Amino acid sequence: PTRTMTFDSPSAVKRAVMAGLGIAMVSRLTVADDLAARRLVVVPVKCELPIRELFVVDHRQKHHGVACNAMLQELGRTFEL
Repeated sequence: PTRTMTFDSPSAVKRAVMAGLGIAMVSRLTVADDLAARRLVVVPVKCELPIRELFVVDHRQKHHGVACNAMLQELGRTFEL
C-alpha cells in the first residue's frame, strides 16, 4: 500500500528523504545544493507528472523593483498571464 506524508516546507521534505523515509518530487532549485553535495540523488521517473495550478497575487498599486518586474514579465510570457 502507498502511504503519503504532508510537510510544511521543502526543507522538511528534504530532511525526511535524507532520513530514509522515502522519496519525494520537488523543484530542482529546492535541492540544487543537496544534489551538488551528493546528499540527495535524482531518481528518473517514466510517468506523467502531476499538474499544478500556479497563481500570481499582486497589488495593483504596489511599486515593484527591477527583479520583481522581470519575474512578473517572465511568468507572463511563460504561462500566458
